Amino acid sequence: MVCACGYSIGDPWVVPKQRYSFFGWFVMSCGISYPPNRINIECDRCGEVFDVIEGTGEFLEEYTRRNR
Repeated sequence: MVCACGYSIGDPWVVPKQRYSFFGWFVMSCGISYPPNRINIECDRCGEVFDVIEGTGEFLEEYTRRNR
């Protein structure tokens, strides 16, 4: 899959972006780490989303554990 800019997963412009709930943002603003409830793998230039990892499933836990 290639975005409008011509980048694909593995290129430096394609990055994971964590999305938090309101409570998650509140906890993070207090300086406490909190797992995201969704991670979008998207292009930083055009914003096209390649993949979405969401929920409290094993994929999300594995991703956050691997990328700390």
